[in-house]
Amino acid sequence: ASRKIYPMSNDPLVSVVIPAYNAAGFIAKTLESVRSQILRDYEIIIVDDGSHDNTKEIVDHYLISHGLRGCCLRQENRGIAAARNVGIANARGTFIALLDHDDIWYPLKLQKAIDEFNLHPDVGLVCHNLLMIKNGKADGILKTGPESKNMYESILFYSRRGAPLTPSATVFKKKSFLEVGGFRENPEFNTAEDFDFWLRLSKIIKFRFINETLGEYTIIDSGASKKSLYHCQSVEAVLKDHFVSYLGSDPGWI
Repeated sequence: ASRKIYPMSNDPLVSVVIPAYNAAGFIAKTLESVRSQILRDYEIIIVDDGSHDNTKEIVDHYLISHGLRGCCLRQENRGIAAARNVGIANARGTFIALLDHDDIWYPLKLQKAIDEFNLHPDVGLVCHNLLMIKNGKADGILKTGPESKNMYESILFYSRRGAPLTPSATVFKKKSFLEVGGFRENPEFNTAEDFDFWLRLSKIIKFRFINETLGEYTIIDSGASKKSLYHCQSVEAVLKDHFVSYLGSDPGWI
């Protein structure tokens, strides 16, 4: 007989939030990497963001057949920021661990992150490195960080496009998410919504980076140049928004 999706009554320590869109071909591998975690005190919340395939059916079957605590919520397509917000709004954990639908974690990921929070109670976010996978092969390490005394400025003036953090490598306290109001769902921020979120979080909490590779990030090549231009435009929109609030609206610098 199938086991219940929520076999435990107490709230979990960690809520794993996975936005998914047309992920039927690979979501089981992602979920398997969560199931492999050494730390077991978690729930999984997948938000199916209007997929046209059977993502939800696959997720529901996986959760039930493995007796995992979690659920799959379905909504009309609203974008990744809205999907993450819905997932976290329904999360019961003290900590939120983001995971994109085509990335995976290594078994020690959650345990290592929680160990850092226990060792450093003043920290509100923990991030680690990821192995980049392109066309099924390793393609270097995506390094995150480093920490700085003024993390907001470090992210705002970061030399690469985007931010020195990436969602699938990040764990943070839910109370901090609520304090900053979650991910902003502005259409012009799409693909850079996490950049904006890290900036706002960095104003209120301390970040800590683990110099270890604890998962894998999949690079998708299709339409790369077009996607890169779109992403740069989104990053520019976030930067303009923050520069105005940080430095003022003097047109001399915009």
